[in-house]
Amino acid sequence: MIKRIAVYSILLVLIVFVALKPASSKNEGLIIFDKPKNDITVEQFIRNWETLSVIKAQVVSDSDARLVVKVDYLYSGDHGDVVTTCGGVSYEGNRGDWSCRPSGVKKGRGTAMLSFGLSSMAKDTECSTDITFSIYDNKGAVFAHQKIPYKKTWHQNKQGVFGPIFKYISSCPEYS
Repeated sequence: MIKRIAVYSILLVLIVFVALKPASSKNEGLIIFDKPKNDITVEQFIRNWETLSVIKAQVVSDSDARLVVKVDYLYSGDHGDVVTTCGGVSYEGNRGDWSCRPSGVKKGRGTAMLSFGLSSMAKDTECSTDITFSIYDNKGAVFAHQKIPYKKTWHQNKQGVFGPIFKYISSCPEYS
């Protein structure tokens, strides 16, 4: 009986400890894409007849249900001086139930912030293998994109004492 009480007490302490652990940003500052050879002058870039070149991508924050990435790019302006960026998240090429907060892209060298999150239609746990930096014309059509590898397990925000424990026992769903 005393052993049982001790085991349950230890379990209860572990549950409370996990539940009270503050949310931290994983991988903050991690460079996930770095092609310094892409960092050329804008004039040379335009002469090469290119539309988009991603120079570097870096994680700003990575929490259970959100990922923010800073992307340094070159854009030729061939679809307008200012266009929109967003992108997508996928698992081995299959798009899932993620959302993206749009950001502006200007002609020349610049930096864009991509903010990805789970949509309301997403499962409690989702997995991804890459993100895509896409730029859209003023009609909403994608005219250039760059896939960036980044593995992540996403979790809907769970409430209560058992919420944080859920993510440790969950696994990636089967995707078709």
